[in-house]
Amino acid sequence: MDVHTSRGAAGWAVTVLAYALLLLGLAMSLGGAYLLYLGGTFYFLLAGIGTLVAAVMLKLGLPAGVWVYAATVAGTFLWSLWEIAMKGWMPVWHIDLMARTGLMAGLLAVALLLLPVLYRRGYYQPALPYAGPLLGVLILVGYAGAVLWLIVDSGPDASTTAAADEIRQPSAPDDTDWVAYGGTNLAQRFSPADQITPHNADRLEVAWEFNTGDEPPSDAAPYAFQNTPLKIGNSLYVCTQSNQVFALDPGTGEPQWHFDPQVAVEAQEHVFSTACRSVAYFEAPEPVEECPRRLLLGTLDGRLMALDAEDGSLCSGFGDDGTVDLNDRMDPQALGLLSNTSGPIVVNGIVVVGHQVTDNQRRDAPSGAVRAYDVISGEWQWTWDSVWTTPDRQPPEDEVYPRGTPNVWTAISADEELGLVYLPTGNPANDQYGGDRSPEEEEFTSTLVAVEVDSGEVRWKFTTVLHDLWDYDLGAQPALIDFPTDDGPRPAVVQATKYGQVFVFDRENGEPLLPIEERPAPQGAIEGDWTAEVQRFSPQMPNFGSIPGQEVEHFTGAHTWGATPIDHLYCRIQFERMRYEGMFTPRPSTIPAACCSSRAFSAASTGVAPPSISTTV
Repeated sequence: MDVHTSRGAAGWAVTVLAYALLLLGLAMSLGGAYLLYLGGTFYFLLAGIGTLVAAVMLKLGLPAGVWVYAATVAGTFLWSLWEIAMKGWMPVWHIDLMARTGLMAGLLAVALLLLPVLYRRGYYQPALPYAGPLLGVLILVGYAGAVLWLIVDSGPDASTTAAADEIRQPSAPDDTDWVAYGGTNLAQRFSPADQITPHNADRLEVAWEFNTGDEPPSDAAPYAFQNTPLKIGNSLYVCTQSNQVFALDPGTGEPQWHFDPQVAVEAQEHVFSTACRSVAYFEAPEPVEECPRRLLLGTLDGRLMALDAEDGSLCSGFGDDGTVDLNDRMDPQALGLLSNTSGPIVVNGIVVVGHQVTDNQRRDAPSGAVRAYDVISGEWQWTWDSVWTTPDRQPPEDEVYPRGTPNVWTAISADEELGLVYLPTGNPANDQYGGDRSPEEEEFTSTLVAVEVDSGEVRWKFTTVLHDLWDYDLGAQPALIDFPTDDGPRPAVVQATKYGQVFVFDRENGEPLLPIEERPAPQGAIEGDWTAEVQRFSPQMPNFGSIPGQEVEHFTGAHTWGATPIDHLYCRIQFERMRYEGMFTPRPSTIPAACCSSRAFSAASTGVAPPSISTTV
């Protein structure tokens, strides 16, 4: 006789629970068997069998089914702790543990609450059936408390922001200036201003907020507010997604002036990312008739503009009435396929500008050429490109620079004393196929290139990824620092990479200041392509691409994630079905970015950022 026929509503509840466990057990057993066949963990099969046994026993009205399921959940708990510890992601262990065990623990709590219903007079033990509900309540309360803890734990750590007894004395006004995207052209991102310290940061409050009002013209425009304002003297210069520039009072946020370059909507919709990360600033060392203090603005539709820093008007003596056409000899084929999003840099009276191209759309994309112009007149000075080897000449007016070559889309750094600009390059236009690359393109793909600012000639270079098939282009601005060595500090350039390596070179000659290793890489590419036999690593610098406890990143099924055992299992099955040999697994055989709900392989999402800027005091 089914338990529900003699126990009323409570008996029906037991039967519903039995069927729920039956479905869960079937899914875990069948999926777990397939996962084990693929070479994955045996846990899901064993846990599925345990859940199935418990479900059948509950359907028959046997109270021992609760304890079989309790043992299965306990095993899940211990297995989860072991896997989480093995993969080295302990900073988020509590989130992972709750995801792995939450559903099963919730069903166990229900089973324990129903335990008295299952006991019959023939083997009734007075304390046992009432201990079950107590355990069930404890499980529910424990998980509710854990959720609350997670919410609270996600807030700021008050211990790191303890208030100081005194606020430091105001620093000199010059210390408060931020004159380039990375603070200065050295890109150290350090301010000597000392009024805000770790000891008083918790006292900061919003002083003012300014809304730029720059909204996407359509759903097709991938707006991303990524601007780093410049603070120079009594003005804060902000550029928006559509390249509008605002000068604001740093103390109040009140607008001083506004400039709108009227970027075409078509350009805003065609770019990979509609953003303006920064403008550049120049102050003439000698008297200049027009715009002695000026801003240099690159736009999404391929223009380089000079603005008077005092009032935002165009500097008419620069280029053609204040504008240089960056589409000249580039033939972008459509507005937005060539766009400047990271801003130019000014070095020794020369403004150097790279640009973004819309990757993977066409092999004959605009050239990746980096160009330099006189900061006062806008006159062209030189062009660096991997294929165009004569930097002192341009193509004839009816021709274009070589198409689809590696570009420089991120921020550029410079050493004014050495007269060098440091160009972190990307890939040719089809990022993840290299079968048709020329030797020249290959030589400068994912490469840090030191170029002489007065000539455009290459001083030295270093390729970080050999035959890059993964779009591991250099997205980080090089940082120029004094690097400690046994012989004292040495001027160095530090280049971080997308695959987590950090390389350190002598700033002047490119000599590695730390050892660089070449390690064997996985082989095998699609027909017509090939893979490099080795890849480069910097073993003495922090490896941001590795998992704690591992020298080199290597994921396993343990690093996948799901909110329930079912989607976790599905994700592990997808993982095991695909080829994976680390970060240099040849494309296109690597794991897709969106593997169900896997934290390990999820792609960063891009949303519409609010067009506003705020400051704190």
